[in-house]
Amino acid sequence: MTNNKTFAVMDAGAEEIFVLAASRSKNGDHTLEGFNRVPRAVSPGDKDGGLYPPAENVREALDGLSRKTGKRFHKVYAGISSPSVKVISSSGSVLISRYGREVNFRDIRKCIDIGSLCRIPLDREVLHKIVTGFSVDGESPIRDPEGLEAMKLGVNVNMLTINATTLGNMSRVISRAGYIPAGFVFSPFACSFRVFAEEDRMDRTAFIVPHRKRTEILLFSFGDLEDCKVLDRSIEDSANTPGYSDADEKYGWLAEEITSMNGWRKMRRIVIPGARFPSEEFMRFMETTFGMPLRVGFPSARPFEGLPEDAPGYAAALGILDHLRNEAQGMSGRGSPAKRLFHQVAGFLDEYF
Repeated sequence: MTNNKTFAVMDAGAEEIFVLAASRSKNGDHTLEGFNRVPRAVSPGDKDGGLYPPAENVREALDGLSRKTGKRFHKVYAGISSPSVKVISSSGSVLISRYGREVNFRDIRKCIDIGSLCRIPLDREVLHKIVTGFSVDGESPIRDPEGLEAMKLGVNVNMLTINATTLGNMSRVISRAGYIPAGFVFSPFACSFRVFAEEDRMDRTAFIVPHRKRTEILLFSFGDLEDCKVLDRSIEDSANTPGYSDADEKYGWLAEEITSMNGWRKMRRIVIPGARFPSEEFMRFMETTFGMPLRVGFPSARPFEGLPEDAPGYAAALGILDHLRNEAQGMSGRGSPAKRLFHQVAGFLDEYF
């Protein structure tokens, strides 16, 4: 019998597929049920592990997870990454009240929805809406306007978009494996949730995620995603290229890509996840070239979580779980029922009287 509260999370890396099972608890949190990993097979026509794992490979990982945990599930939340990812900036504002009143959670949600109404090309889908700051009656930046008095609330939003075909093809892979695609999260974005320390979230941090045939770069400013790139070139290949004798020849291309990104000049530190971190030569090159500290990060365990010994490989999958938890808490709203009712009545009066 399938438990509707149990679901799976999948991160299909270039070399292995990492999956975990979790169950939703009554308080909106998640309980980890178990982990599984299988070698990544190569799809027909793909070289060195393409964007989409074979459906049979996905079924092998998820069926094995079900057997190991004794749990049955249908829904799968998956990590996804593609060179097509792009950040599109937008902004908007809403009138709170002609006379001014306290900003509530409902006002914030409405403002974000309006701030996200920019022209998105038809061939793209929005993966994430990242709020980078609010304004209250023209005063900015404000991190959390809830509870402040305002007549007008404004917001700036960075929307992380991806090619719609890429999203559709990944959905088909999961469906052909016999499961239901429940949602997608940008893999390195999710990975940062588990790898970043508190000082990384509270600073301007460049996050570089190396893979066997790909490199992902994300720039964060105080926890908000500023820009990102997914490159079809790997640090590992550059290090092993014949004829390249010094670090500038091996890694200079990466430095050029990073410095061309929006927000790079504001960065103050670099973090690389510990699952597949590059050589000492590369890390010395980065620290010398950019003049900032570089740290190798490993996933941290949440209270009452028992992580496996190979936890660094599950960093993105665990981060997806964190993202789902944050989304669920955001949907539930904040404050007591009586306070929420008061704000709903106040909003009605402002709108119609």
